[in-house]
Amino acid sequence: MGNYCRVQRRAPAAGRSAAAIVTYSALVVAPDSPVYTAQQLAGRTIGVPFYFGTHYIALHMLEGFLRREESSYARANGSRYRLAALMKGELEPPR
Repeated sequence: MGNYCRVQRRAPAAGRSAAAIVTYSALVVAPDSPVYTAQQLAGRTIGVPFYFGTHYIALHMLEGFLRREESSYARANGSRYRLAALMKGELEPPR
């Protein structure tokens, strides 16, 4: 969110942005995971970094596929920690 605010502050008076922001997000599973679709994440723990807005992105990405009560989220701040937890099977465990 901070990046969006900074870009808006730097925008010229004419309303054109002085800088562009490219953002992306992805949900990933371990290579040996049986999950191939978002619906298959129902009942599984999904690791997301809390307090950075990313957990909201995960909620929005899945809202068309799962009801809120069908998913649970675990705090997994830091990319290397998320990857390590995913590879150890601590996130997205089998049903």
